[in-house]
Amino acid sequence: MSELLPPNSTGLERRLAETGSAISDVPVPTRSVWDPNTAPAEQLPWLAWALSVDAWDPLWSENQKRQTIRASIQVHRTKGTFGAIKDALAALGFPIRVQEWYQQDPPGKPGTFRLLIDVDQIGVPNSSALRFMPVVEAAKNLRSHLDTIELRVATKARAYQGAVTTAGFELTIRPSDTQYAALEPGFVLAESGLHQLTNVDLVQALELKNG
Repeated sequence: MSELLPPNSTGLERRLAETGSAISDVPVPTRSVWDPNTAPAEQLPWLAWALSVDAWDPLWSENQKRQTIRASIQVHRTKGTFGAIKDALAALGFPIRVQEWYQQDPPGKPGTFRLLIDVDQIGVPNSSALRFMPVVEAAKNLRSHLDTIELRVATKARAYQGAVTTAGFELTIRPSDTQYAALEPGFVLAESGLHQLTNVDLVQALELKNG
């Protein structure tokens, strides 16, 4: 670029031209900084402003900020509906259900609605609940007013169930006389003694007593 300067250019002008000629070598990651998934964390507030995020809290986690930016276009498409409230709060990690006044039992005050938030046993701190109120106000329509927020606690636990099945049959083996001979001598002797006692000695004793 310095070759394009006239011969009577000053030294300052030439130095400025040399400095400016390197500007094209500076990387400009336009695609990444406009993507909420890849934009640097310190640039997220500016990206949220560029995509018209209506409610923003610096105390949100980085993941909540990225999710909020990502959901901004869909929220604006349905802004003024309860679907927009669901999308906006889902980006913050709060899955909700909406009950309008006529859907409640007993019916609520006309023109009001209720938010039902399912949380785990840890719950939602009051500070977090207060911080997502601007999100609800920015997404809802003007004629509807938030009446109450109900937290429904659900505890998740694993349940184990087991069963054992057995199948089989019983088999009784009675040894024959020839098998008795193969048994240990002590067992045979005891068997013979028991036979003598029950079948001979006791019978003879009873006969003598009755005779």
